Amino acid sequence: MLLADWQLEGPLLALWPCRRDVWRGVDRQPEFAPAQQQLLQLLRAVQHYHPVYLAVHPLWYGRVARTVSDLPLIPLSYDDAWARDIAPLWMSKHNQLRARAFRFDAWHGLYPEVSRDNAFALRLALQLGLRCDSDGLVIEGGMIVTNGRGLGLIHRRSLLRNNPKLSWGQLSVRLKRQLGLHTLIGLDWAHWADETGGHMDNYAQFIDSNTLAYVQDLAEQELGVIFLAAIQQAFQAQQQPLNLVKLPKLELLSAASYPLVDVQRRKGVLARQHKAILASYANFIRYKDLLVVPQFGLPADATASSCFLQSNAELLQLTTPAREFIAAGGGPHCLTVNLPQQPL
Repeated sequence: MLLADWQLEGPLLALWPCRRDVWRGVDRQPEFAPAQQQLLQLLRAVQHYHPVYLAVHPLWYGRVARTVSDLPLIPLSYDDAWARDIAPLWMSKHNQLRARAFRFDAWHGLYPEVSRDNAFALRLALQLGLRCDSDGLVIEGGMIVTNGRGLGLIHRRSLLRNNPKLSWGQLSVRLKRQLGLHTLIGLDWAHWADETGGHMDNYAQFIDSNTLAYVQDLAEQELGVIFLAAIQQAFQAQQQPLNLVKLPKLELLSAASYPLVDVQRRKGVLARQHKAILASYANFIRYKDLLVVPQFGLPADATASSCFLQSNAELLQLTTPAREFIAAGGGPHCLTVNLPQQPL
């Protein structure tokens, strides 16, 4: 069965952002780039409560190791830092941990180099000493979430775009079998500024097995209403209660508010200098007894934190600045992945 984030007992893993054509200020000396600083802030906050690991590309490992002495570092190769999308999905099969890897195409070609990202899932599983099964489907980890009890939510629009030769029926049967799911519900609406084509962690995530947090936009879109109704019906069929937490709406930030002029322009790599930037409070991290809530410097930041506190008072809530993350196309959940056990 596909495991939920809170069911994983290992540390929280993040990858060091280092692409000069994606992240601003990467060549700054002697200080780190803004996104690198924000990631260090996030990991240091979490480390007060639970273990974390920072994986660093070998080309950067020496510089980071000389400067960052308070976080455990491991060298790993990757093309970009979106750990959630290139890591394997974690499974429990016959009471044994397993990893399942899928193909990756940089969200339908937002950058051309994907060989290291495609190899990352297997490399990480080997680092953990886990068996890794592979599949030819193109699936990013942020596309799917689960309640840890056999119910999965997937962004159907993104799934079909990535695998155009297969129908939803074929994909659904295949994924339910491979991931040990009894129910797989697809969302067909995506915000126009979502450059992934649609990832579930921008719209809805489970906080626990019976609590779903979702952005208000879903309740205002016909396809979103259909999606939420299908989830409620699935819980009713299982005779399980469902708690819904409505988060503030998706926000658009102007690229003009970011000094992205020092991001290198390269042919084949998405240029974000003139694109609207999507901010989602659904892109939170759920880790053991923690909730890490993104903050964007917006009035809705306080509302989002309050929504989580009111519905999940037993969880410790941390907040993390995330404007630099979304400037490169993702959020805190996209940049991290929960591990099932300690690296060897």
